[in-house]
Amino acid sequence: MLAADVLGRICHPTNYRDVQEWFRAMLARGAAAPEIIVSVLSDYELRRTLVDMHADESLRQLDEFSRTLRYVPVTAEAARVAVQLRRTLSGPARGKLSDADLLVAAQASIEGAVLVTNDVDLRGIPGLSAKEWNEIAIAPPDAAT
Repeated sequence: MLAADVLGRICHPTNYRDVQEWFRAMLARGAAAPEIIVSVLSDYELRRTLVDMHADESLRQLDEFSRTLRYVPVTAEAARVAVQLRRTLSGPARGKLSDADLLVAAQASIEGAVLVTNDVDLRGIPGLSAKEWNEIAIAPPDAAT
């Protein structure tokens, strides 16, 4: 599951070529690639930011990439899991994550997905499988045969 921060780098028109190459390599795996999912909350967060910045090229890229992604809606189950994840946090960590962050983490947990994010606080949620994009190796397409 791609978090908004990583999705934003994938859609940037001039920077973050390393993240974009990683993403394209993942897509190039075709049927052998893991399913790429995004929370509707992450999509909203990124789109809101891009619209405010008048980042039309990034919005166009996001629209293009969104055709290859599965979007995960917010559900009552996600709300309940988000509360449970929040309970696992202690001290300052509890206040650093927004409700939206916790809901995205819950969605990843429910989906059994790795949350791909650069956010140290999200990656620090106990029991959540979360990694930076460069921690997820993508084998070349011919390695699957």
